[in-house]
Amino acid sequence: FAEVANRTRRFYRPYHDAIEAEIARARANKITPVIISIHSFTPTYLGRARPWHAGLIFRHDRRLSDPLLAALQRERELCIGVNEPYGPGDGVYHTIGRHGEGRDLPCAMLEVRNDQIADAEGQARWAARLAADFRQALVGLHSERRWGSTDH
Repeated sequence: FAEVANRTRRFYRPYHDAIEAEIARARANKITPVIISIHSFTPTYLGRARPWHAGLIFRHDRRLSDPLLAALQRERELCIGVNEPYGPGDGVYHTIGRHGEGRDLPCAMLEVRNDQIADAEGQARWAARLAADFRQALVGLHSERRWGSTDH
């Protein structure tokens, strides 16, 4: 239990406190923050190959996930998982649930298969792809006034 308390003090609390501070700063500046969590996953798990190049994880709030999914699925060579390789019930959704859905903020979680970003070329390709896709999704959110609140 001492190690759990140590990690909570050293990592968990500072991480969530920093997110809280950024949300407060944005709201103080009349900006509605968007919560995005990006992770990677292994190509094989428990002996089973995972076909997805990336996966989008969401629960109730789909304001951000729907336009992101549409943008990612436009690239026909990509296999995009919907709540794959994980779903909100798998214990991976804590930050999004707490800071996004818990505050009615647009939010989404993205998982990229780690062989796709194993080298500088793959990282640059995914960074460019995601920058364009997130930008498009965010512009769409703003222009369609799909926000949960009136501060933009």
